[in-house]
Amino acid sequence: MIQKLKTAAYVCLALGLFSCNGLNGGVETVEVEGLYSIELPTYMMKATEELNEDASLQYENGFREMYIEVIDESKQEFIDIFRQYDLYHDSLSVVQNYRLAQIGSVTEDLKVSSQAAPVAKMINGLNSETVQVDGFYEGVDEEISYLLTAIEGDENLYLVMMWMLASDKEEKLPIFQKMVDSFKLMSSDTEEAPEAEEEVSEEAAS
Repeated sequence: MIQKLKTAAYVCLALGLFSCNGLNGGVETVEVEGLYSIELPTYMMKATEELNEDASLQYENGFREMYIEVIDESKQEFIDIFRQYDLYHDSLSVVQNYRLAQIGSVTEDLKVSSQAAPVAKMINGLNSETVQVDGFYEGVDEEISYLLTAIEGDENLYLVMMWMLASDKEEKLPIFQKMVDSFKLMSSDTEEAPEAEEEVSEEAAS
């Protein structure tokens, strides 16, 4: 079943969870539960406060206002439940359905100011859909930028969610994109797909 996302960015910014983690260093590979690995800058540290109870990875640098979490869940369970409630679009791929569902969850309490068209690409042999969203939370003066990437494995679906202050987007989006492009599966949850060029996906009709 799709995991319900908390408004983690609101919590971090409203409560001022600033942690002066190291600002210099290289890149480390973080492996999670034998499922996947992702490369993160060494200045990203494990979150000192739980950002999302459903996330299997939570890292942050409060000083730089950079946050990342990864959610994983059963692909078949997602499909079955969404079909049960007539929310699954058979005309779309699994990863497109998952991207639509997670965007809806993330933006539920967000006053969206801009949302880019979704971009489909292969990440280490895996189908993915990425969307960049900006918006405001009630009670938070700063605009927040999200980079959301839905990734499809053979058995599981993954959401890599990253956020920052919108004022830092130009500088930090390329860093976040490098992180998500390093995502790899470690287990049998692999489904090699034909290589495809990056393309903008068609939005589903509501």
